[in-house]
Amino acid sequence: MTYGPDARPVEPPFNTRLAIPWFEFTDGRFQMYWPWGLSTTSYKLGVIAAAAVVLIGVWVLMVRTKIGLLMRATQLDREMALAFGIPVERIYAIVFGIGAGLAAMAAVLIVPIQQAHYLMGGDPLLLSFIVVIIGGLGSLPGTVLAAILIGLSDGIISVFFSPTLAKILATSLVALVLVFRPQGLFGVRAHD
Repeated sequence: MTYGPDARPVEPPFNTRLAIPWFEFTDGRFQMYWPWGLSTTSYKLGVIAAAAVVLIGVWVLMVRTKIGLLMRATQLDREMALAFGIPVERIYAIVFGIGAGLAAMAAVLIVPIQQAHYLMGGDPLLLSFIVVIIGGLGSLPGTVLAAILIGLSDGIISVFFSPTLAKILATSLVALVLVFRPQGLFGVRAHD
């Protein structure tokens, strides 16, 4: 009945292999061909679509709802939020619950791509801290841009060189951002 330390594979609910086309301009027109057997699976594209839907949902929650306004007010100035009668501890609990739910959803979506094991959250956790620091704390557009840049660079460096080198370079980039722009690339400087 216990899970144990062994990794467990999980079958994706749909998993059709899709060829990725490449476009080339020859003889005065565009031609499409499939080089090097590049392909992906329909499940991975589904995960990308689910991530986009969740991102839009979080943005709508943060910008267009009362709870989002309360969360932003609490994040900006805890004492002032308390003075206005906002239940700060309840807001913290709600934010923790939303974060835990998002982490659980991410785990459910990623398990069919990589096997489930007790250390599977280590790399995504490191990358998420890197993304938030580079993008700027509290900046959703900065976080999205940083996630795209770090994700692509991590993937490309991992394929052509080494996954360890990719993590080292991302961590070095965080150190540079913290030294030269502590609020992140898109964050605003905190008011004292």
